[in-house]
Amino acid sequence: MSIQNIKLVLEHRDYSNHCQRIRSDITRLNSWLVNPRTLNERKMYLFYRTAGRNIEKKFISRHINDFQFLLMHIINNPNSSRFNDLKNYYKLTDDELQTLKFLLYPKKFAPGGFNIDLKRYNIEFYCADAILKKLGFRDYIDLYALMKFVPYDADSPIIKNFLNEVLCIDPLKTKKNYFMKVKEFYLSFSELERQIIDFRLSSISYYHYRLLSCPTVRGAVIDGSNVIRHNSENKLQRLLDLIDNLFIDEMVFLPAVIVFDKNIEYVLDVSERESFRNFVNDRFVYFNSPADDLILSISGKLDYYIVSNDKFKDYKANQEKILEIRRFLDV
Repeated sequence: MSIQNIKLVLEHRDYSNHCQRIRSDITRLNSWLVNPRTLNERKMYLFYRTAGRNIEKKFISRHINDFQFLLMHIINNPNSSRFNDLKNYYKLTDDELQTLKFLLYPKKFAPGGFNIDLKRYNIEFYCADAILKKLGFRDYIDLYALMKFVPYDADSPIIKNFLNEVLCIDPLKTKKNYFMKVKEFYLSFSELERQIIDFRLSSISYYHYRLLSCPTVRGAVIDGSNVIRHNSENKLQRLLDLIDNLFIDEMVFLPAVIVFDKNIEYVLDVSERESFRNFVNDRFVYFNSPADDLILSISGKLDYYIVSNDKFKDYKANQEKILEIRRFLDV
């Protein structure tokens, strides 16, 4: 494929929106990486989504403080020795290290493996600068966008219908046996078809992408009142954000059950109460006072994890099954 044909790809109807999303993600991620103290567990998921699944596997078992320390070490003096410290600690390949250099300094370093990704166009560049000049790219973020572009196969109704099916999965409505049938169907697609599906899902809903890509799917019971009251905000939005982010490390949660105290509606502002009533309608939602009794009962009988900042010290609760709210929210 010639340079001219690559330019036709850049004119694809989906490409402009794709580039805007990529640039927004890289810019946001870069602002966190150059200020390592701002990183937290939730922000690391944008890092994993951008850096790739192999890097995620190497980083996720290590403490975030280690990564923060190594980044500060690099930022203070970005020489090859300090980059090698990062490479050796996480056992990174040359291309993986190059990608991390790109995320830290996207105007200076090209993303790792760019030649491998561009081979699908039957063209090879030995100098990343030549690509910028030939294609009129502003910087290496544009090159990364080209590497990651997978055009939506509008002529494939099977893929389109499957994406709609996946995006209709609601952790508060969908039963696990139905999800398992959906995942079985996903595995029947070819590698290229799964690549298209993965790209689309990661762009639209990272939770649904993780549903298909994570090896472990477990049930969760959410302490709804505790989430709404998180940081004394008393906001329904906190709960909605958490539902959109029901995944941690190598685990994603479905189905999910929410338990509220019976008086929770009156904790919310009057303007939010109708939205709350609409939200709880026809979902796996229960009201009980005290809520703790029902939360622990569901967790014990169904072997579900608990999402709450409460330690349930007055009960015999399995502390390993209690996940703090901060693990699901970027706060």
